[in-house]
Amino acid sequence: MADPRDVVEGKSSAWLCDARTEEAMAWRVVVFEPETGEKADCATWGVEIDWNAVAGYSECDHRP
Repeated sequence: MADPRDVVEGKSSAWLCDARTEEAMAWRVVVFEPETGEKADCATWGVEIDWNAVAGYSECDHRP
C-alpha cells in the first residue's frame, strides 16, 4: 500500500487509474482553518479504510 507521507509536491506517479484501480482506491480531503490550523471539515470516499490505523490521521465520518 502506498504511504501518503511519501507525497512530493510537483511530482507524479505511474499509478494507473483504470476502473478496477479506482474501485480499490480511497480518498481523504481535510480543510483547515487558516488562522488556527484547526481541522474545519473533512470528507472521505472510495473504499472504506481506517485512516487512523493507516497513517495516524484523525477521524472523519463525512462521506459525500
